[in-house]
Amino acid sequence: MLPLMPQFMKKYPAVTPEWHFDNRQVELIADGFDAAIGGGIELSTGLIARDLASAHLVLVASPDYLSEHPPVSRPGQLSGLEHLAMRSLRSGKIRSWMLQGPKEQRAALELHPRLLVNDPQASWGWELHC
Repeated sequence: MLPLMPQFMKKYPAVTPEWHFDNRQVELIADGFDAAIGGGIELSTGLIARDLASAHLVLVASPDYLSEHPPVSRPGQLSGLEHLAMRSLRSGKIRSWMLQGPKEQRAALELHPRLLVNDPQASWGWELHC
């Protein structure tokens, strides 16, 4: 969004955007925000959401981890692997995932996490070797 700001500010010179970057779900009205951008947001009653763009995530594993486990060729085989997961601070739910294949086929990803975090950046660089 930030690369779009010069064009926006030129078009709307009377508007002074103020961005807050938090990895948490906000209460728009109570926290004094006009809008929020994010994924997996649980809406409070009376709020409206619109899709801005799709977020495409990719499953990854280190070569060392993969060398210690049988090859995976179907989504169902992922359930036996360790993984990092995120828990929503607001709801306490563990984030679920829906896999989509190249031909639009879909499969729910049913996993049992080995490590839980509440911030996506906290999981960057971790390797599980248990």
